[in-house]
Amino acid sequence: MQPRQAARRALARNLRPELERDFDLVQSHHRKAILAMERVREVVAFAESDEAAEAGALTRDAIQHSLSLLEFSRGELASWQPDFELRQVRAAAEAFAEIHLLLGRDWLSVQAYVADRGFRHLASLTGQLATETLSRFARRGIAWSTAAGRRFLRRIGWSVSADAGHVEVVTRAVLPRQFAVDVSTIALPALYRRLFRPEPVQDSRFLVGRERELAAVAEAREFWEQGRPAALLVVGERGTGKTSLVNCAEQQCLKGVEIVREEFTRRVVTAAELRSFLAARLGVDEPDLLEEHLARRRCVIVLEEAERTFLRHIGHYGAARALQRLIAATCSSVLWIVVMNSSAFKLLDAAFEFGSGFSHRVNTGAASRDDIRNAILLRHNLSGLRLEFMAEPLQGGHLKKLAAAIQGGDRSPEALFFNALRRESEGVYRTAFDIWLAHIGSIEAGALYMRPLSRPDLGQVISEFDQEDLFTLAAVLQHGSLTPEEHATVFQLSLTESRARIDQLAAREILDEDRRRGGFRVRPHAIRVVREALYRRNLL
Repeated sequence: MQPRQAARRALARNLRPELERDFDLVQSHHRKAILAMERVREVVAFAESDEAAEAGALTRDAIQHSLSLLEFSRGELASWQPDFELRQVRAAAEAFAEIHLLLGRDWLSVQAYVADRGFRHLASLTGQLATETLSRFARRGIAWSTAAGRRFLRRIGWSVSADAGHVEVVTRAVLPRQFAVDVSTIALPALYRRLFRPEPVQDSRFLVGRERELAAVAEAREFWEQGRPAALLVVGERGTGKTSLVNCAEQQCLKGVEIVREEFTRRVVTAAELRSFLAARLGVDEPDLLEEHLARRRCVIVLEEAERTFLRHIGHYGAARALQRLIAATCSSVLWIVVMNSSAFKLLDAAFEFGSGFSHRVNTGAASRDDIRNAILLRHNLSGLRLEFMAEPLQGGHLKKLAAAIQGGDRSPEALFFNALRRESEGVYRTAFDIWLAHIGSIEAGALYMRPLSRPDLGQVISEFDQEDLFTLAAVLQHGSLTPEEHATVFQLSLTESRARIDQLAAREILDEDRRRGGFRVRPHAIRVVREALYRRNLL
């Protein structure tokens, strides 16, 4: 035995790992403090840059959250030193004790000592675990057999259930809580509500995961500036960020050009109505001279809510066809950007190949799990609040624990929450933000606590949709919204019957009134349920 080498090995085993681990911990604490100070600077800068009417409240919230965050960071820095010193003293004592043991015994006696202690501890632990496991399974087996015997006796009539009295209360299936919460009624700080307001993005730093879409807009402009025919179609479900994409494209890809931006707030179904609408917006006196006017004008025309250029009925596609012809005739001088929802595009493209007239098509489809997480945390970090995820109690016994172990991966509360959020929102930003706000548990001492997100049972709600309900919901998605008169035209019903069907769906919290554009639309909170119901019946 060589004492110097034995001492070096003992120090390397006991003292050095503790030193390295603690110094890494100190370094991480200092790094967190620097990040906290930088985050405070961003929070205050964001609140001061907002020119909204509630700017004073935003600034107060920002200062309050920033002070709480700095106080928390200072507490973390002050708390590590006593533990640090205690761990170092303990590690040094263990190292020197081992050196003393090695010097006092020869190598074989030390091995025999360690082996003897290890085997005795292992045997004791194994026996204890085996006893506990057998006892637990025995208790569960007795309980299961007793319950099964009671059920059998009740089945054959030899025993009467304790709750033999029959009281029945029947309630209509309603939307799960996370699909029915009105986020406007949730008590949130003004700054947090401002960050998660349900409006299109105006600040390009909040547009997450749309780099390829912005590149397509830039390429379409390059085509147009070269004198080549160019037109862009932006397709996506409501809440996927179509308007946000256009807003940020104006700031980045479409600078320095004239932009005419309009939205169809009412339905136009004939070619004459469409031409009159565009002529009024472009300052053209004669709608029949639109082509001549646009041939001499170099500009970008953005048309949103293009699903309101048709009605799914024979003879009511004239406006959409006229728009297609106008784009084909003027796309060398005008860069057209048309925005519509996915359901409307699928219908028009199947009817008369509406998408064939566009050189570029952008689909603002479902966002990835990482994009949704980044979009939420980007906003949350500007609030100055710390974030804590509550752990979900693992139910289901040993089988569920075994399944979780087999699945592997990150099983932290945060990872589980964002995995479930991506699944339940189906990658729609607006839905993800609503679910996020609906699962805020509390805000205490500068920290925001998130409740765990579980998979809701949509089966009962979906099962109550009859065939007429599903056809109505599919039509509403295709048209953006429908008035009772438009519904009656599409389905060839009386106005009274159409109004009754719409009112019934509104009473079940599936439809609500679109006050800005008229008619009834699918409620943002119910889109997930409606899409699932239509998908199960092969209507989507």
